[in-house]
Amino acid sequence: VIDLGKDVKPEDVIDAVKKHDAKIVGLSALMTTTVPAMEETVMLLKKECPKARFRYDGQGRCLPGCAFCRL
Repeated sequence: VIDLGKDVKPEDVIDAVKKHDAKIVGLSALMTTTVPAMEETVMLLKKECPKARFRYDGQGRCLPGCAFCRL
């Protein structure tokens, strides 16, 4: 397990996935205000690290119409 901490830039997540050849990436948040950054991170993961699987966890709900929930 590699904990990157809080307020991590999407690019830093991608760099860590590549550096450690991560197969699984976990993202967690408790505030809906973080959803846009998580959406950006997931889009970059899909583009830059297509073999990595990811899991989002948090409050268990998203804002209505949120594109991240459809990923």
